[in-house]
Amino acid sequence: MRKFKKFKFFSKINLNSFYTKILKFKRTKWKIAQNYIKKNKLKNVLLNYRYNLVRVKSWFRLKASYKDNLLNKNKIQGKFDFKLKIDKPILKDFLLTLLRLDVLLCRLRFFSSIYESKNFILNGNVYINNKCCYNNKQILRAGFIITFNNKYNQTLFNKFITKEIYFSFVEIDYYTKTIIIIKIILNLIF
Repeated sequence: MRKFKKFKFFSKINLNSFYTKILKFKRTKWKIAQNYIKKNKLKNVLLNYRYNLVRVKSWFRLKASYKDNLLNKNKIQGKFDFKLKIDKPILKDFLLTLLRLDVLLCRLRFFSSIYESKNFILNGNVYINNKCCYNNKQILRAGFIITFNNKYNQTLFNKFITKEIYFSFVEIDYYTKTIIIIKIILNLIF
């Protein structure tokens, strides 16, 4: 007596693997069959809207979400040149970077990138409380008054008027062409 029935065994053969075996044949007599299989596979991919849901184990989902969160955290850190510290909560660090001078000028759309704002600051064109500032990583506090070199005042503020980006902790005076930090965000949230 047989250990398994031939009919049931052959009916359970996976046809997809059978087709892939034919695609590997190199003799010319199989070319017509290979072309036919390739066309049918392409039609199935394009026109078959059915799909199989694969049940995923819970540990795999946790692993995938951890990986996604880690990638997102690295993207945020990469935007700020990896200046964020991992010890503190991410939101607090994210808000701290908004209070950096170069990031704030970029977020207010005075400059199109952080690199541009850093170069502008390092050239000595930005004044904080009427003192020339060469530190582009300066953390701003409440009461700081930011002004620009007189050569660039008109062009920078004309750019800003067209963009109209506002933060609640910053006040911009168009008459005197200054930026005033009113309050610190971290005191409001934490």
